[in-house]
Amino acid sequence: MQEMISEVDTTLCEHANEILSYYMRFSRRFFNLQMRQRVAHVSGTLPSRNDQFTIRKILSRVRGIHAIWDPVRIVGSSPPKVVDLGCGNQKQYPDSIGVDHHAYPGVNVVADIENNLPFKDNCVDHIFAIHILEHVHHLKNLMNEIHRVLKPDGVLHLMVPHVNCDNAVADPTHIRFFNKKTISFFCKRTADFSPFSPICVSQDSTTIYADLIPVKDNQISLDEKNFSYYFE
Repeated sequence: MQEMISEVDTTLCEHANEILSYYMRFSRRFFNLQMRQRVAHVSGTLPSRNDQFTIRKILSRVRGIHAIWDPVRIVGSSPPKVVDLGCGNQKQYPDSIGVDHHAYPGVNVVADIENNLPFKDNCVDHIFAIHILEHVHHLKNLMNEIHRVLKPDGVLHLMVPHVNCDNAVADPTHIRFFNKKTISFFCKRTADFSPFSPICVSQDSTTIYADLIPVKDNQISLDEKNFSYYFE
């Protein structure tokens, strides 16, 4: 069944496209922007990685957009490698690599994500963790593994239930709870935790959304001013 597009999504998409049109280098479009449940879906091809970063920056500042999912292809590069963790029988993108503990239809790799992820270092462009982290016992280990396998410019796209949502506690398989402050922990450098830097962090009454880039090697983590912008 085709997913219905709400009036809010339509308005957000029109507003975002209008803002993007102010930037001349995007006047000749190679990509497509759609909005579904206030998540910006960017698809198609872009001339450079810098164009992708710029579009992310613009969209992250559009009020009402919760997240930015942009597995686009960059001219001269291979198609992006996309991994969907704990996908069950419904991957976010048909061509992504579905990873799950059970061999559901569409699962490409059967693995226990509580242990090490079955991917090499710095090889994945996008990882989707959609309503899965609330089920994970060894969350720090999984986040470190996600950090390891993502490329330096790769992105983790996550969604988790908001702690104040009834479903956060109604589902007995949920073993932890989240708010925006929880996401801030992922963006701090500690002795045993590999940090991320946020592209977009948002919430509504039911869900926490975050798009995070791994901070690799000697890259600088968020300073106090920018940390407050995302998490205060």
